[in-house]
Formats: sequence, C-alpha cells, structure tokens
Amino acid sequence: MTYALVFAGGWLAVLGLVGVVRPATILGWIGGSTATGRWIFALGIRLALGAACLLAAPDCRHPQVVTALGWFALIAAAGVVLMGPRRLDTLVRWWLGMSTGWVVLSCACASVLGLFLAYTAW
Repeated sequence: MTYALVFAGGWLAVLGLVGVVRPATILGWIGGSTATGRWIFALGIRLALGAACLLAAPDCRHPQVVTALGWFALIAAAGVVLMGPRRLDTLVRWWLGMSTGWVVLSCACASVLGLFLAYTAW
C-alpha cells in the first residue's frame, strides 16, 4: 500500500508545482469544472488519500504523522459531504477569486505535503 501513497503524494506534489509555476492553469482546471464535479472530486480525493494514509502508515517512516493525516483527510471528506456541492462551490469560488500570491502559496503547501507523503512512504 505504500506504493499507492508514493503515487498519490507524487501526483499531489506535481499538481501543486503546476499551481506554483502556472497558477492560471490550476485556476482554469478548477474553475472550468461543474460544482457537482468538483464536489465528487474533492470527496474522492479525500477518501482515497485518507484510506491510503491509514493503510500505509504502519510501513512508513513516520507512521504517527501519516496516521494523523489519514484521519484528517477522512474527517475532511465528512466535511465535504456535510457541505454539499453548493456550499463547496461557494468556497471554491472564493478561493478562485483570491490573489495569485495566495493561490501560489496554497499550491506550494499542497506540493510540500505531497513530497512529504511520497518521502515517508518510499
């Protein structure tokens, strides 16, 4: 299961890096999708990442941190379910309207998280 976490962390790092280098690309991808599509994607990513973290944690370099991140992702998935597509769309629209600097910063944080997950599971 650690390979799944390395893969997920690698993709998160790459997508974050795209957002750092070309924030308009990330904003276009996210802004161009439907509210329901974004909701399904947000829920699926959180569920998959949470499950991958919890299943791979015993074999990782930092099992306590990866376990905590897994539970955090699953709790975030529950939050996405409770928000529903309409409220999540409001949150996404707010994020899309932020200045480019904040978008780059949030993408950099996502990239660092992805690199950490890939490193700890490698």
